[in-house]
Amino acid sequence: MKAENLHLNKHSGDRVMSYLQNNNQWIPHPFHRAENRPMTFVKWLFITLLFMPACFAQTSFEQTMIAAKSGVVESQYELALMYFNGDTTRKDYKKALFWNTKAAAQNSIKAKYHLALMHHSGLGIDQSYEKAIQWYTAPARNGLVQAQFNLAHIYDDVDSGFEDTSEAIYWYKKSAEQGDSDAQFNLALIYDDVNGDFEDTSEAIYWYRKAAGQGDADAQFYLALIYDDVNCSFEDISEAIYWYKKAAEQGDADAQFNLALIYDGVNGGFEDLSEAIYWYKKAAEQGDADAQFNLAHLYDDVNGGFEDTSEAIYWYKKAAEQGDADAI
Repeated sequence: MKAENLHLNKHSGDRVMSYLQNNNQWIPHPFHRAENRPMTFVKWLFITLLFMPACFAQTSFEQTMIAAKSGVVESQYELALMYFNGDTTRKDYKKALFWNTKAAAQNSIKAKYHLALMHHSGLGIDQSYEKAIQWYTAPARNGLVQAQFNLAHIYDDVDSGFEDTSEAIYWYKKSAEQGDSDAQFNLALIYDDVNGDFEDTSEAIYWYRKAAGQGDADAQFYLALIYDDVNCSFEDISEAIYWYKKAAEQGDADAQFNLALIYDGVNGGFEDLSEAIYWYKKAAEQGDADAQFNLAHLYDDVNGGFEDTSEAIYWYKKAAEQGDADAI
């Protein structure tokens, strides 16, 4: 039986970085550091149905219905999945809710988790964070990583009515310790919040590194931001370059831009205009107006060794088309 998998997308913050004219010299804007980026940039919840064992997956709808009505908990849960997915029968969330409730009454952890999902998402029933918390709790305590993460997410949501950062930390940590990179990232965000009551840069670095090591581009970028912060005791430009590059190689335009700024001599000691052009162009090609402007400026610099008027005009126009006043 095929399960539905959905991670809702996250959003990124705006960046404003370009050269400004000052006393007839061009200087870069200061970086947008971690504190300038939205700390609500959390990974969203799991909406993931759990597979049944293969022996049950082959059972027909009619057989499953008979067994479910006779009280077989596994069949009740499988029937709920069939109705939820519209698999071998018409999709019906209310019937899925009914059979999940039957299975949950017999202490099925999977059914309890799916009941929580349905209450959390308002599928087949009115959306209720309170009910979601009630149903997530048992699976979370039983070690189900998806339940731990989603429970933490409710406690981490200022709009849920149940915000409790201590509880969010507790459950994110449970999920994070099982290797969930989204939980590791969200936990790091809490510790990285300079305006929060739980700020702890060492802990933020620890959990960003866990997620970054699993290839999470957002964690790689945020980790680089910490190392790239001249006001932070953990400043380490070599580490910043390393993690920016990891994220940049995955197509993160913000990381590409910050990496280009470093090679453009912004922080000194790592100037490499060929690398700067390479990474500005990567971000510029993704529509980053600041990268387009800075790239144009490098091509417009008669003393830089990369002067190319046609390229400069091309990228100034691209930035100008996005409303960059300096490019016009």
